[in-house]
Amino acid sequence: MQHFRWQVLVSCLFLALHAPSFAQTIPTTVEPGREEKQFAEPATPLSRPSSPLLKLEGTAAPEGAGSIMVKVKSVAVRGSTIYRQDQFNQITGSLVGHTVSLQAVFDAAGQLTAKYGDDGYVFSRVIVPPQELDPAGAHILLQVIEGYVDKVEWPAEFNSAYRPLFDAYSAKITAKRPTNIKTVERYLLLANDLPGVTVRSKFQASSDNSGATALKVEADYKRYEVEGRLDNRGTTGRGPWQYLTSLEGHNLLGTRERLGLTYAGAFQTDELRYFAASVNVVLNEEGLAAFSDASYSNGDPGIFELRQLGYGGQSFNFEAGLSYPIIRSRDENLVLSGSLFVEDATGDTDTQLISSDRIRGIRLKADYDVADELGGISQVRLTFSQGISGLGSTQNGNPYASRSSGRVDFSSLELYLSRVQSLGSGFSLFGALDVSYAFNPLLAAEECSYGGRFVGRGFDPSELTGDRCLVALAEARYDIPVSNQTITSAQLYNFVDFGTVHRIQPAAGEDQNAEGASAGVGIRANLINHLNVDVSAAKPIKGRDDDDWRFFLALNTRF
Repeated sequence: MQHFRWQVLVSCLFLALHAPSFAQTIPTTVEPGREEKQFAEPATPLSRPSSPLLKLEGTAAPEGAGSIMVKVKSVAVRGSTIYRQDQFNQITGSLVGHTVSLQAVFDAAGQLTAKYGDDGYVFSRVIVPPQELDPAGAHILLQVIEGYVDKVEWPAEFNSAYRPLFDAYSAKITAKRPTNIKTVERYLLLANDLPGVTVRSKFQASSDNSGATALKVEADYKRYEVEGRLDNRGTTGRGPWQYLTSLEGHNLLGTRERLGLTYAGAFQTDELRYFAASVNVVLNEEGLAAFSDASYSNGDPGIFELRQLGYGGQSFNFEAGLSYPIIRSRDENLVLSGSLFVEDATGDTDTQLISSDRIRGIRLKADYDVADELGGISQVRLTFSQGISGLGSTQNGNPYASRSSGRVDFSSLELYLSRVQSLGSGFSLFGALDVSYAFNPLLAAEECSYGGRFVGRGFDPSELTGDRCLVALAEARYDIPVSNQTITSAQLYNFVDFGTVHRIQPAAGEDQNAEGASAGVGIRANLINHLNVDVSAAKPIKGRDDDDWRFFLALNTRF
């Protein structure tokens, strides 16, 4: 804390001598342009733990098949539109030229059925049809029955705005024969991704076509969702107690849109007020969506020395773009997105301008996640950002820039990796690594950082910032067995995290490199399926003058 006050006192002297240079000494935790990151939630994987696929059994061998021997001259597989005969020979070839039991023939049919199932054709099977077999030399015939979904039933009374998409999903699922479960899975998940929609499905024998399958879909629609959050993860000058409220409306305009409104801030409301609005519209049956987000914040940091100067800040962010799910399945997903963004941030006192940044640019993202057979889920996110000179941006060399060397025409890359791994018996591990690399010095709003709710938990949000960052988190978890209606789930955890930041061209008096680390313990619990509670303690172990234990509480509810 003494170091922090000394930094602010230096800021006051700087202001008296040269206002633009003063921008370089504002504590990073209260700089305008960082508020959105303070309330942002990390993207969660779409994948879920893998589960065995539905598979049909082959023809059951008759009683005594193991004692009936036959010499196999050839094996022919008929009725396949997916595989060539030579692909079947990899399984049936071991029978040809040998005397084998009839059971072995049925086993081969079962292996071919499994081959179909492993490749997603779970409605198909291979049978041994009735045939005469010469024990001295048999030409064996195996018959493929390629199953398919011939009809998809959706709730008749469901919202009419979704009906065209439901019809399109049905056409996609029934168009291909044989039916692959990945096709069914994709369009059911895309239906589940629609604003306010939750779907459930079941398969049943078709009443129209023998051997076909009908898919019956049940769906629920939720018109509104409300969220509230309260925690003490704010900063010294903006908090620490802060809150967030949000309202989300689904298809209110009949355009398959998700509308969101958010209001957040510090309990001392003049320190921080944050407003955000978002809209996401599904454009077609393949999941192409248009999105836009806007936010505005303002406030006067609750730091005595800055208050004496009348210092305050405000920021405006806007982003609009398109996203498309290249892969959408239960155990693997790849979503690409591209957007244009605007970031404006201003800091001033009662009498003069201190800092002013206006950034314009494009952002490209690839989000990939996969659930594997090891019981883990991995996530990879790659982001490329390119600033643009023009379109209303400030100029390079702007005397009021938040960073004297920061460029509006910057280029940067960010790679985020994470994995959660089940260890059995309620234990699991979570690890995350976030690497940011800028090719040019950045302005404050685009800088990477260490500190906050997720990584750097013993530090304030954005306590360490730079142009290039490497931050890492490791968390060991234990799910506590619970068996009551009040506490529906509970998890103990301990963690350690580390971060290092680098400035390409530090200002006078700034360190080019800084490191931080912290460790701690906590417990998460869900109460009555609606209230999430997180109580934790964290201790800075490197990079912070005040290394005392810090205690945090977070409450979150969603309806």
